[in-house]
Amino acid sequence: MDGEATIPWREPIVKNRVEFLKKMQDMSTPKNFKGNLEYEQEEIAIDDYQKITTFREQGNLSGAFFLARQLAAEGDEDAKILVKEIMEEMNDGN
Repeated sequence: MDGEATIPWREPIVKNRVEFLKKMQDMSTPKNFKGNLEYEQEEIAIDDYQKITTFREQGNLSGAFFLARQLAAEGDEDAKILVKEIMEEMNDGN
């Protein structure tokens, strides 16, 4: 942009991608969804897949997407499948 030599694009390291996805999930999750999850966490310990399910049931597809994408960025193959499913749900408007 400033006329100087360009710097080639480098893929960010996984840690940076995961941190970015955590922030995106946090921003995409309204406080009422967070409150419901925190309440459930007090009753029982819930894992990330249960959180994704809860987000989807509550209609918070963006929160579910970013959490699944975070797991996928960490190398979780099942999460990669979930990312595709959630994207289809988002595209279908469900």
